[in-house]
Amino acid sequence: MKSKFLYKLGLIISICFLYLALKGTNYSAVLKILSEVKLIYALPVAALSILLVVLKAFRWKMVLDRFEVVPYKRLLSISMIANMFNVIFPFRAGEVFQIFITKSRVNVKFGRSIIAGTIVLNKFFELLSLLILFYILTWFVVIPSSWVVPIRYLVIFSIIFLLLFTFNIINLKKVLTPRNRFLRAAYDFLLSLKLLEDKILLIKALFISLFIWSIELLMISLLFVAFNLSLPFWVSIFVLVSINLAMLIPATNASFGPYEYAIIIVLTTYKVSKETALSFAVTFHFLEIFLILLIGFWFYLKMKRTSNSLNSIDKNSTPKHS
Repeated sequence: MKSKFLYKLGLIISICFLYLALKGTNYSAVLKILSEVKLIYALPVAALSILLVVLKAFRWKMVLDRFEVVPYKRLLSISMIANMFNVIFPFRAGEVFQIFITKSRVNVKFGRSIIAGTIVLNKFFELLSLLILFYILTWFVVIPSSWVVPIRYLVIFSIIFLLLFTFNIINLKKVLTPRNRFLRAAYDFLLSLKLLEDKILLIKALFISLFIWSIELLMISLLFVAFNLSLPFWVSIFVLVSINLAMLIPATNASFGPYEYAIIIVLTTYKVSKETALSFAVTFHFLEIFLILLIGFWFYLKMKRTSNSLNSIDKNSTPKHS
């Protein structure tokens, strides 16, 4: 019942934002604009979206390797499938899948709580590097007042997170390992977050995160060229930050609605027509998820085939009792 309620809530939120995004749009003009897109600049955006997943999987491996060396190929396939599920299901369900499938497929010694912690840590690296980009953005533009509250909370959260773990305010070494299953899970989760004390890991992860954002900025800039939009480079930072703020809204699959509306708000602020802004938003969203869906589905089928093969081997090897 709870999952159905959350899905319906996300669907309502998406529909509301899609209404705002589509309101007052000349659809014949949108079709004309889409027909004139320069594909030579647009198509590489889809390929770069896969590179983003490859780099994020590598960053995740860096964190997991602090507990146990894990094969990169397996983590990459899990990351691809998780990203596919994030597109198909609401509320970032791919991350939940990522936790459970990593434990069963990679066969690591540590538990799901530590895996969950490493995923949260990865998200924190993304958030921290995004905030760095946001502060760079403030040098060039006046930030809308509607952004102030979410950014303020993100900054407060980041500072608390760093204080608790990077500066060793929480010292788990002095705490006895709990015997209770739930307390042990919480203990293991916090233990994984303590990796923030590793300054080398923190610097490397932030560097990779900033490199990932730079690729996303390149994707946006390429699409600007594809749509014949002559906009300053810092507008692409504005678009990037607005998209990621919009994705914090609990909408349905792939953040449809908030994603498009965020781009439209930014581009129309810089005198881009509503039709062009909508065309840009829809195209960018499609290119970001198209190959991820295809490749993620291919990895999923491959994983299912491997699982079925192992199950059949186990059945055949089980001795039959007379």
